[in-house]
Amino acid sequence: MIDATGWAKIDAAVDEAMTLPPDSRTDFLTRRFAEDDETLTAALRVVNAMDAAEDFLEPDGDGPPTL
Repeated sequence: MIDATGWAKIDAAVDEAMTLPPDSRTDFLTRRFAEDDETLTAALRVVNAMDAAEDFLEPDGDGPPTL
């Protein structure tokens, strides 16, 4: 189980990862959490959720955004 300190590390790493191009984020987090699979998995889930949320209201073409 990840404690508060672990979540603080994840938060900081995710903030940094989100400044990178999407195709570089997984490698960055893998290097950052190379010794801790549980923390790496959680960090990757957060980044993936943030990426999915970013696309949530993106327009599909010429019309308004769709849900």
